[in-house]
Amino acid sequence: MTVRLKIGYTCHFISNSTSSTLLIPLLKAHNRDKVEIYLYCDQDPKTLNNTPRDIVEHWRDTYGKSHEEFAKIVAKDDLDILLELNGHCEQNRYAALAMRLAPIQINYR
Repeated sequence: MTVRLKIGYTCHFISNSTSSTLLIPLLKAHNRDKVEIYLYCDQDPKTLNNTPRDIVEHWRDTYGKSHEEFAKIVAKDDLDILLELNGHCEQNRYAALAMRLAPIQINYR
């Protein structure tokens, strides 16, 4: 049995033009035989359109969750790598990343 790498992405701009040109092609490019993808969506569900729910295996709605609640959700998924894509904006998850949610954490700055 092959063990797949568990990679999680957290993002609050799932349905904007940046996501459609950068994030979605990246998610589609993963080799699904080797990678299991988790997406933690911090975008208000009322504003989502053409979301990549069907692209990822595990979709987590995290909009409005505290950093502690977010951390509990991510910890249950037992990720190998977590990427924080929100950058230096008000809606980032840096406080949650400070809790060391994955052995490898990457943030966009």
